[in-house]
Amino acid sequence: MGKIWMPGGGEGADLDVITVSDSSDVLDGKVIVDRDGNSLTGTLALSGNVSDAQVLYGQTYYNSDPKIKRTGTMPNRGAISQLLGINGTYTIPEGYHNGSGKVTQNITTMTGQIITPSALQQIVSSSGKYMTGNVVVNGDANLIANNILRGKNIFNVAGSDNVLKYLGGNTTSGTLSLSLGNGTSWYYATVNPGFTPIFALAICGSLVWRTGGNAANYESTLSGASGYYSSVSTSTWLWTSTSVRLPCASGNETCYYYIFGY
Repeated sequence: MGKIWMPGGGEGADLDVITVSDSSDVLDGKVIVDRDGNSLTGTLALSGNVSDAQVLYGQTYYNSDPKIKRTGTMPNRGAISQLLGINGTYTIPEGYHNGSGKVTQNITTMTGQIITPSALQQIVSSSGKYMTGNVVVNGDANLIANNILRGKNIFNVAGSDNVLKYLGGNTTSGTLSLSLGNGTSWYYATVNPGFTPIFALAICGSLVWRTGGNAANYESTLSGASGYYSSVSTSTWLWTSTSVRLPCASGNETCYYYIFGY
């Protein structure tokens, strides 16, 4: 058993109790003796490079200085649970996560639909929802101009000039005549067709008349009568945007008519 004898008497230090086996067991730059009494310079270097924020909160450690015990400050987040809406985001906080946390998207789903157009506006309520199918708006091959009244527009398809409303019927002319201021006067019956008239054809007693709103031509239906009976070009007398006057040669005559318009 080796011993180091100390000056001044007394037993020497027992070198056999030294447990250091080599220089890597001693801090760098520190000198001790080995079990044989030889000097031993340490090579163990503390080269830690973490910061307190990188060590879990409450845990202690040594970094590059063996004399300073440090304490971690990294938050312990455990298992975070977070719900996200559509297009939602979640900022993951710094810290320790135990691997059991979940970020789940909370989505209200909506299946596909078939929409049949109607006279009223229809709303597909898809706000904040995830569509799992297509929204189909039905079409109709009959949606063409020739099936739509003149002056009407359905889903940006304008009606054709060839499609008009019409009204047919009969009425009786009145007993009062109306002077046109040119030496002539006519009895008449007034018809309100419920639309804007643009053309009319009528038989009123002994007269057949036709008009396009600006001028009226009359032909006699009496046997032996020749050619046109008369004509009138005063459109405001015959025609308004809502009504038609059917001129007759006398009062209390039955007038059969067809009125066309839009």
